[in-house]
Amino acid sequence: MSTSPRSRLATLRGQDLRALHAGGSVPSLDELSGSIDGAVLNGSLGRPLVRDLRPWRGKLFEPDDHGTVTGFNRLGVGPLEVKRFRFTARVAKSLFSDRDVVFLDHDNANNPGYIRRFHDELVAIDEGLYLATSHYRDGERLRYLCHFALAKAAAK
Repeated sequence: MSTSPRSRLATLRGQDLRALHAGGSVPSLDELSGSIDGAVLNGSLGRPLVRDLRPWRGKLFEPDDHGTVTGFNRLGVGPLEVKRFRFTARVAKSLFSDRDVVFLDHDNANNPGYIRRFHDELVAIDEGLYLATSHYRDGERLRYLCHFALAKAAAK
């Protein structure tokens, strides 16, 4: 039996997300493959109305034969889902602490300018469970937006 990604994500609500993120470890890029369900946990994008609509559903990771991992955000309404806004995942030094994280780089020429400003730092907090901070570049500053999580189904 497995625990669904949605129930794994729900367990994170109300927890100390900063502490969880600080205690996380850098996942191997090999772990990040395929469609992974996601949820915005706090911030303006995590408010109940927006959260219940679930316009952002997670990410699709696409590793290649050369060790590069790219992907798309999964967006949808009701049963309709589209993949938009390409990113590249790479291990990098966090801009907020002296440790490695997986940086989800949205600065892709095909993305609109407002999407290219996102700065997401992802860590693993359990097997198949990832927590990220999302910041938005405003000039020289990075403004905190939210924490979001990604979860794969877990074996029980």
